Amino acid sequence: MRRLRPSVPDLALTNGPGKLTKALGIDKSLNEIDMTKPGVLFVKDAKNVQIEIMRSTRIGIRVGKERLWRFYVLGNEYVSNGHASAKYSAGIGHDARNLSA
Repeated sequence: MRRLRPSVPDLALTNGPGKLTKALGIDKSLNEIDMTKPGVLFVKDAKNVQIEIMRSTRIGIRVGKERLWRFYVLGNEYVSNGHASAKYSAGIGHDARNLSA
């Protein structure tokens, strides 16, 4: 990641979807890759990891700005500015709700 994004501060290295894909070398050549099967790009199950998945509104889009289309791990310091304190939970078995209520 450091090679692909030299001289970028650690917290800015992957704090957003575009920055993350650039740091990992993910480009359009990987479109339509089945990420549920081992290959050049896949998601691996993290055993025994307790996290809370949050969701919030997206930034930088024109349509659907009010929709909760952004997902991230609660408390992760690599989340783009403005989203680390969103108030909606997307945890398993939860509907979107205001957690400050």
